[in-house]
Amino acid sequence: MPQLLLLLVFLLSLITACEKTPEAPEPEPSKTQKPSVGPTSQPRPLSETHDAVVVELANEAIPFWRELRDKRPPLVLLSNQSLLHPVPVPLRDEARKLTTEGKTDDFILTGRFHTANPVVLPENAVRLALQRGFFSRLVWIFPTKLDQEQLTIDALRDQLLQSGAISEEEAQTLSFDNGAFRGLIEGLPFEVYPSGALPSIEEPCVLHIDLSFFVGLYSDEIKTPIYPMLHQTLTNLREGGMQPYLASLSYSTVEGHLPLDTRFAITRLAAALKDPRLLEGNMPRTWGPHADILYRNSFLQNGFALDTYLALAEEDPQDSIFQYGLYLTYSALNEGEKAFEALERAVALDPGYAYEFLQLAQHALEQKLPRQSLAMLEKAHGFFPEQAFIALRMVQFYVDMKNKDAALELLNNLRYEDWSLYYHGWVPGWLDKMEMQALALTSDPTEEEAGPSEQTIAPQGEAPK
Repeated sequence: MPQLLLLLVFLLSLITACEKTPEAPEPEPSKTQKPSVGPTSQPRPLSETHDAVVVELANEAIPFWRELRDKRPPLVLLSNQSLLHPVPVPLRDEARKLTTEGKTDDFILTGRFHTANPVVLPENAVRLALQRGFFSRLVWIFPTKLDQEQLTIDALRDQLLQSGAISEEEAQTLSFDNGAFRGLIEGLPFEVYPSGALPSIEEPCVLHIDLSFFVGLYSDEIKTPIYPMLHQTLTNLREGGMQPYLASLSYSTVEGHLPLDTRFAITRLAAALKDPRLLEGNMPRTWGPHADILYRNSFLQNGFALDTYLALAEEDPQDSIFQYGLYLTYSALNEGEKAFEALERAVALDPGYAYEFLQLAQHALEQKLPRQSLAMLEKAHGFFPEQAFIALRMVQFYVDMKNKDAALELLNNLRYEDWSLYYHGWVPGWLDKMEMQALALTSDPTEEEAGPSEQTIAPQGEAPK
């Protein structure tokens, strides 16, 4: 009960902070999240500088992979998922065209499940690239805490089949040979290695690392501290002779795929690829204290974390990681207004952290604070306007709060979306229902604490009951 009351106070203070704090400029996500670098004409060892392409989700790297299709290098994928799921049959023609011609902005608009018309989702990315001939083979390195002797071909085959990543025919090609699982995907060689057995790959390649690789290995800062894990992974790849044309990295924190407090790992990885000296003990001065915070947080040392984050944020005010750390620490200390201010600073530096507004919206809804929940949704929608499901949730709030004009205006905008018949075929009917309810409203907007029930909102993209 005391924790529930503290959360209630925290959420109430958040809305107060939202009203007091000046609005941060709302970026256009398709611009702020679009990478500005691409492949090099010649491969380079990891001992040299690599300006990694950093994207939110793996499918947004496809346009950069496509630039190397004439060279057809192998793809080396470090990820918890194989990203080999086939695109549903009704969407395949559109997916092929998007893969062949689409720009990063196109994948932001149609490559996320909570957009109106998703076509190519992250789990489809690698299979589509193989189908279009971008790569000569796939080398998938997956995270596991098991010893290599505990991994069997039957277990791998069952995992890939049950997840829908491969077909029965492809499963039959899998075998174990010379320390690796091998098979064929789309008629191309497919090699699978556990994280503890990184192969030597000396031929020019494309390297893609998804944050899920490290999350899959991570237990806590006592058993598997994240900074040494990042260092060891890159060192192993470097010593294996890897020479990428392109290194691409994906956060995978958008839409809640992975927790936001792990996001910094990709930022640090990009920095280490850009400056290989970081692997040789020349870390920025702020990284060591940050690692110390993460370790001490295992023992709930919030006082130490606060003092250290404040010092780090003063030393490097452009590092979003420290602002987000302040947000988490102030939240743990139930200082809601300071937490919210730190979150807004983090979001101004890295809009990817704006997903936290959706988490706060859900917390407020669970505590029956609809006005606070709506305020958080409105802020999130400013940063992720392509996420149509945020707008659907806002419509429900406007209707239940009897804000007729706001509900009808947003409903009208949502009518113009090209809703996917395959993924979101229920939405047009739901919009009709909401419009009828909005037109029937006669009272003025109210602030009464009676928001939408969880049964009438579709936060995960499923039809409301």
